[in-house]
Amino acid sequence: MKKELDDALCLDFPLLFRDRRGDKMKTCMVWGFCCGDYWEPFVRRIAEKLEPMIQKQIDGGTPLVDCLVASQVKSKFYSFRFYTDNFTEESFQIIQDISAEADKICDECGVIRDDKHSKHHRAWDKLQ
Repeated sequence: MKKELDDALCLDFPLLFRDRRGDKMKTCMVWGFCCGDYWEPFVRRIAEKLEPMIQKQIDGGTPLVDCLVASQVKSKFYSFRFYTDNFTEESFQIIQDISAEADKICDECGVIRDDKHSKHHRAWDKLQ
């Protein structure tokens, strides 16, 4: 994902992405958002729903270290992955629902994808 999109997500959702510049021994977020720019709207939609949940946890007295936090956002095998630590049933369902929508869109070019389309982006697929 482009640096400007990465920076905007971290600025807009500081609680959820608080480990973005964290210790690489503790979080994979240190590597950034490892997906194409076309999935930024899906990351943003998830963050818009999770950030208030984190604030509610804090307001309820939960220490920040025990609150929901993004641990990794990436594309793996053409699939959108959004991992968190300290998740709740509600946050898990939000991520699952939006991830299912993201999986229908190519993260590299933004078109609705099918098997043929996905493979033209990946050189290793051409070797099979």
